[in-house]
Amino acid sequence: MHIAIVASDKRRTHILAVARELGREHRVTIYSRRDGADLKARTKLSQGVTVETIDAGPAEDLPADQVAPFLPDVGAYLMSRWQQDRPDVIHAHSWTGGLAAVAGAKGLGVPVIQTFHHSFGTVQSAKTLKLEQVLGRRADAVVAGCGDEESELIRMGVPRNHIAVVPYGVDVERFRRQGAAAARGTRKRLLHVGPLSVDRGAPTVVRALAAVPDAELVVAGGPPAEGLSDDRDARRLLNLAEQAGWPTGSPCSARCRRRRWPSSCAAPTW
Repeated sequence: MHIAIVASDKRRTHILAVARELGREHRVTIYSRRDGADLKARTKLSQGVTVETIDAGPAEDLPADQVAPFLPDVGAYLMSRWQQDRPDVIHAHSWTGGLAAVAGAKGLGVPVIQTFHHSFGTVQSAKTLKLEQVLGRRADAVVAGCGDEESELIRMGVPRNHIAVVPYGVDVERFRRQGAAAARGTRKRLLHVGPLSVDRGAPTVVRALAAVPDAELVVAGGPPAEGLSDDRDARRLLNLAEQAGWPTGSPCSARCRRRRWPSSCAAPTW
């Protein structure tokens, strides 16, 4: 089976992880707009998985609303590409990926699956909400990461029988109870697992811990250590911690070891 993934941000860790797993038995192609000048047109990610970079707009990372004007170019590329190499199924991530996928799949008769990656507390603009409503009703199926997201999709008008709840998985070969554990002292430790963004609760955990005496926080998530200074959410979180007078370290290294020793754990809904 040939699976096409259309992603506004191909660096999302879970998208790449799912693609690698699918690539063990299927052919997977990830299509994404070029957001860096040094990116190759085609890159083999792993067995069965290829990333294709599409020239549309400036070769830099852009927020979704600034990507929108270039989506017709992405859609035109996909249409031309898929007429030559027709996929069996298309999975679009976010509304930007959905718009490009729908345009590229026009007339092909290929099922389009949509994932929006909503999280608790996310506030959408009226324009974005309208686009997602249209895409949700247009898609052959919509994947929700949890029951809360399913409820939100139903409120948006997505038919209940079009929604499949597929919780985010865990790599059980990497994350297991047995194995090395990071050293710890006598203080209670809280582990936050997940992205560093406001909507996923990391800043809330930082603020809350200020009221807990003799405790410390470890955040397992975010970009690689060398990319912390360039990541907006990481900078916000580190600044917040420094304002509270806490020493800070890398919030994303040794994730497997750290998950074996927290006193308690906070994680996003997914």
